[in-house]
Amino acid sequence: MITFIESSHTYLAEIDGTSISVPSVSSILTEMLGLDYAKINPFYADRGTAVHKAIELTHEDNLDESSVDEEVKPFLDGYFDFLEKTKFEPMLWERRLFSKRLWVAGTMDIVGTIGFQILNQRHLIDIKTGQRQKWHQLQTAGYALMLSEEMERQKTPIKIERHCLYIDKNSKWKLDPHNNKSDFSVFEAMATVYNRKGDYR
Repeated sequence: MITFIESSHTYLAEIDGTSISVPSVSSILTEMLGLDYAKINPFYADRGTAVHKAIELTHEDNLDESSVDEEVKPFLDGYFDFLEKTKFEPMLWERRLFSKRLWVAGTMDIVGTIGFQILNQRHLIDIKTGQRQKWHQLQTAGYALMLSEEMERQKTPIKIERHCLYIDKNSKWKLDPHNNKSDFSVFEAMATVYNRKGDYR
C-alpha cells in the first residue's frame, strides 16, 4: 500500500501497520545527479502539471475542453495528435507505484499499446513539456522496474517498452524511445546508494 501526500509531495508505505516515508524516483535522481531546479521558472512547472492533469481528465472522460487554459491547449492538442497518429490505446495512467525491494515510489504518466499488439507488450510513456534531458531515460527505468515488480506480484508479467513523449508549445510532438538496458542497473545502483548512504555517515 502506497499513499501520496500532495501538499508535501511525499510517498508513504504501509509496512506492518506503520507508515514509512519512501523516496520518489525524482528525489533519487535529483540528489544523485545533482539536479538544480532553483533557476527554473515556476510557470513552466505549473504548466506541465496542468497539461498532465488535462491528459488525466481526458482519459477519465471528465475533461471540459472549454475550461482548458490557452497556455495548456497547444500541448493538449499535440497529445491528441499523438493519439491519432500512433493509435495509442491507454490502459493505465497516473498510476502510483512502489518497490519494496528498491525502496522507491513514484507516479508514472501512462501505459498502453501502440498499433499491432505483441503479446504482453506495453508501452510506458513519460510526458514532457520541456527539453529533452539525458536523465529522463533513468526516470522511465525507475517506473518500469516498479511496474514490472507489480505485474509479477499479480502474476501477469509484461514486456515494457520505455519512451518519453515530448510536446512543445506549437503542438509538435516526438516520441523518444529509451532502449539502453543499462538504465535499469544504473537506477538500481542510485536507489541503493541513496537509501544506504546514511549507514556510512
